[in-house]
Amino acid sequence: MSWAVTFILTMVILFALFFIGEWVAFALGTAGVIGLLIFGKPTSAAAMTAIGSIVWNNSISYTMTAIPLFVLMGEIVLRADISAKFYRGLAKLIGKLPGGLLQSNIAATAFFAAISGSAIATAAAIGSVSIPEMTKRRYNSEMLFGSLASGGTLGLLIPPSIPLIIYGTLTNGSVTKLFMAGVVPGFLLALIFIFYIGIRCTIKKGLTPAPEAATGKEKLRAIPDILPMILLMVTIFGCLYGGIATPTEVAAVGTAVACFFAIINRSFSWKMLRDSMISAGKTTAVLMLIIVSAQVYNYLLVNTGINRSVTEWLLSLNLTKFGFFLICIGIYLVLGCLMESACMLYLTMPVLYPAIIAFGFDPLWFAVFFVVMAQVACLTPPIGMNLFVIHGIAQNYPNPESPDGFTLGQVIRGSLPYFFIMLIYVFVLYLFPELATWLPGTM
Repeated sequence: MSWAVTFILTMVILFALFFIGEWVAFALGTAGVIGLLIFGKPTSAAAMTAIGSIVWNNSISYTMTAIPLFVLMGEIVLRADISAKFYRGLAKLIGKLPGGLLQSNIAATAFFAAISGSAIATAAAIGSVSIPEMTKRRYNSEMLFGSLASGGTLGLLIPPSIPLIIYGTLTNGSVTKLFMAGVVPGFLLALIFIFYIGIRCTIKKGLTPAPEAATGKEKLRAIPDILPMILLMVTIFGCLYGGIATPTEVAAVGTAVACFFAIINRSFSWKMLRDSMISAGKTTAVLMLIIVSAQVYNYLLVNTGINRSVTEWLLSLNLTKFGFFLICIGIYLVLGCLMESACMLYLTMPVLYPAIIAFGFDPLWFAVFFVVMAQVACLTPPIGMNLFVIHGIAQNYPNPESPDGFTLGQVIRGSLPYFFIMLIYVFVLYLFPELATWLPGTM
């Protein structure tokens, strides 16, 4: 049987499981096992014996231990009200800019992204603080929800980034350099969001209320509120860039520093720590189940030679580098409608990574490109998780414009401009790859 037929049949099995409502992790694992039983080489029984090793090796990965620690750090920052105080302090300092508190949303999500590593956690943390404040002040709901949903996606790009950790383990790349590759593109994208909001609110005056000017004393009192988040971010970036610690060690140090600031903030308690650990454990368990299941499916692709054959087929098409780049955009746009970032990564890297190298792309650059496309996926129905997170939070508060509350359509319409901004941004990254490769090259 040819590799093409095998590939098509395995994909049919996988997407059939998706469409009947099977959970992503079980769909990937089930498709992998079924595929190995039918197509496994040299025999299906021999191929199946590798599954135990796959589960074990992924479960004991030292690099992967950074994930639960970064998630725990984000949970502590959220539950100790460090993020809420940071947002309110930041709003006093930059609230007079065009766009008012909308600018605070982007700035706060960018900083929280440098703590949590998760798009969903970032959107939820800042959204739960800003939505009640801004709906009370009559900010345009679509602008409000769009800034939060898109700003939350920065959690995937600005380190620590869970997708970049997974990318590093899949490609045997340096996670530290991958983190550094995301710094400049991540904060530059945040600045682009800020400029977009400022320009749009300047042109169309009715989107925001009159800016509230904080007094000098209020600004001074706001500084202690923003310092913990800034110092935590400086600790993480400083340790990584200086080569003082590995990503896993930095995650542990960051968690300890977050606990210290919680104590200083007088919000530390054993209940808070326990709740943070339980939540981080649940998030990690879900993610690790997806990772292990996806690795089983990846082994099917490697065992049957599909990944090598796809690379050879792509090269035989005599595509230009830009042509291959456009194909990758199309693939991730389609997959972004069906699955979240970790699944996209595990599904495509075994097939595309050899072709990425063959076409001359820098692996660090491609990691950043992938994450930006994963950010686009966070805003793409029907799976776009940030859309549902923001809508879920908004449902808890009354809509001053309608007794029926806020709708998902408002969140989607508000996020649409950022969807196109990020699509244009990947072309900017293609034209200027140094945005991703310069900082890690200085290490």
